[in-house]
Amino acid sequence: MKRRSFLGSAALPLLPELATAQPGAKALLAEGGVKPLTMAIDHVLTEIGDALSCRKAPSSNAELENSKRRVREALLASLGLKPFPEKTPLNARIIDRLKRPGYSIEKVVFESRPDFFVTSNVYVPDELRERAPAVLSPTGHWMKTGKEDPTHVQPRCIGLAKRGYIVLAYDPIGQGERLAPGNHHSLGFTSFLFGACNMGWMVWDSMRALDYLLTRPDVDSARIGITGASGGGANTFYTAAVDERIRAAVPVVFVCTYLEWFRYGGDNCICDHLPGFMARFEEYEIFSLIAPRPMLILNSYPDDGYPVSGARISFAAARKIYELLGAAEHVDYREFGTPHGYLKQQREAMYGWFEHHLKGGSGEAQTEGAVEVERPDSKILHCFPLGMPRQARSMVDFNRRAYETVRSRPWSAAKAELRDKLIAAFGAFPDKTPLYARRRAPASSPATIVLRSETGIALPAYLFPPQSRSRNTVAIYLHPRGKETSFDDPVSHALLAAGCHLFAVDLRGFGETGRRSGVPEYPDEFQCSTDTAAQGKPIIGQRVWDVIRILDYLETDPSTRSLRVAAYGEGVCANVALFAASLDERIKTIACTGALLSYRPAIQEVRDTVELYNNETSELVTAAARIHYSLYVPGILNVADLPEIYSLIAPRRVLAINPLCPENLVEIRNKIAGMEIREQLQPQDVARWMAVNAI
Repeated sequence: MKRRSFLGSAALPLLPELATAQPGAKALLAEGGVKPLTMAIDHVLTEIGDALSCRKAPSSNAELENSKRRVREALLASLGLKPFPEKTPLNARIIDRLKRPGYSIEKVVFESRPDFFVTSNVYVPDELRERAPAVLSPTGHWMKTGKEDPTHVQPRCIGLAKRGYIVLAYDPIGQGERLAPGNHHSLGFTSFLFGACNMGWMVWDSMRALDYLLTRPDVDSARIGITGASGGGANTFYTAAVDERIRAAVPVVFVCTYLEWFRYGGDNCICDHLPGFMARFEEYEIFSLIAPRPMLILNSYPDDGYPVSGARISFAAARKIYELLGAAEHVDYREFGTPHGYLKQQREAMYGWFEHHLKGGSGEAQTEGAVEVERPDSKILHCFPLGMPRQARSMVDFNRRAYETVRSRPWSAAKAELRDKLIAAFGAFPDKTPLYARRRAPASSPATIVLRSETGIALPAYLFPPQSRSRNTVAIYLHPRGKETSFDDPVSHALLAAGCHLFAVDLRGFGETGRRSGVPEYPDEFQCSTDTAAQGKPIIGQRVWDVIRILDYLETDPSTRSLRVAAYGEGVCANVALFAASLDERIKTIACTGALLSYRPAIQEVRDTVELYNNETSELVTAAARIHYSLYVPGILNVADLPEIYSLIAPRRVLAINPLCPENLVEIRNKIAGMEIREQLQPQDVARWMAVNAI
């Protein structure tokens, strides 16, 4: 039931005092010294810049050795591959073989995990007389047809095969034949919950593809290359870093310092966001894991996704690392005036690089010549033209099993320990700085307040006096549309009528600092959620910090410092309020509408069809519920599920109205003592409940 549905029949008339005071979306931050529309993301970029600008490439062999150990552990952690999954039987089989002039195409299926089928095409040159070099060809993430893409994938596979290489191109999760229920790219958010990510799944698929190639009697295990573009370039880069069986690599339109990418490249696919990697290393540090193995970096100018300014910086740092090892000739960088992709000029450069480092040739770019590709809509390259086998498992299946493990484990953590782990999942909180609060009390209510949550973050708020005899309670009002919603919300009216003070505030990224229709340059919730996950400081944790600083302010305001504090949150702000109360006992009671009370509804197939990212909404639409992007906190299920976390609020009372898809209500009630769950409730009853329980 929608919130307005259960409150609609009980809507209160606008209180006369509010009608007089309503300022009509007055901007309180006009004099606040911040840019409201970009404040949240500006703060993130500033912090990322401060962290990454301190990173330096190793300048000695000793530093290089230390860097290798540290960066490898950090990279594997960010990929969610620490430890690696078990290497289970590949059960590889050739489904069919197509003969083409000068080469053949084998339709090969293997299992990178049990019943997790990887569909691939293996291009084999004719008349091989000895073991041949092999090249793994991971696919970029914008290509729906995956391994069968006729512009960026098939031509390079055919070109390499005609030059004597065995080439394996496979469908990444969410593409080609693996664009199947339970494997959608958007499910990278679900993997976040376990500290994993799409790229980690893809790198593991690449490592298992290498395992398969090395079982073939026609492959020379000492001469293995890898190349891909964009997301396939990321796969190339990270796989080469963690798997030393790769002897030469050519990442295309990917290499770029993380700082330049985030500053100037804008948003990007969920697959490129590794949890916490911005806090652990800069991109060029990963070259310490690849050197002295040969790598050719190919980028395009202009490329608004991976700016060449960052590619040039990465290459300069990489060259210093290779020079330390006496292998400066093993790394090179070239730019092309081509669109984002893997096109003929890049392919010709790649042919020369592999010819030199895998076959002992000159290394000069090679003219490609004509190639004849297959039409993707013919499905002639499909391994399973009728769809995946019935027993095929998906990412959702594996994540559900991981979630059931979380649910079934005994819970005995002390409150202090659980709170520390939750704060760590939020990336830790900053030191408290002065609030620098500015309060103005006009003749008519409400008072207007601007306070500093931390450097660079200003929170605008209204403080309304009660409209009846005071209950000695101040209610913090949190809404994803911001403080202005309080003027027409029946719940806020009821709280004031019940004698509560009301502190309506815009958390960072909401209200005045939230996205506005017709303002395309404002970063959306997708970008805020993914960038802060990569930063290691999820945006929801930053908003929880905002609430903690609001509590600090209420202790200083003469009209509220002696009052009990309650909180009301709606939508994603309901969970912000619940997290804040779990960490700070100054909140005496909570009422919330539309809260997520368990991550069970999040471990579901998605209903939307967003291939890369969704900047038009703020939610992932699963088969069970619409779940805000920011609720997918990386690694939080390695700490606990939400019922265990919210049990920290007890013995304080919680009223949950119309929660998101409460399939496991009995379990939730058993774990969260003092929680009352109601499908609907009159606004007056919500206000009365909050006033009575704020003790």
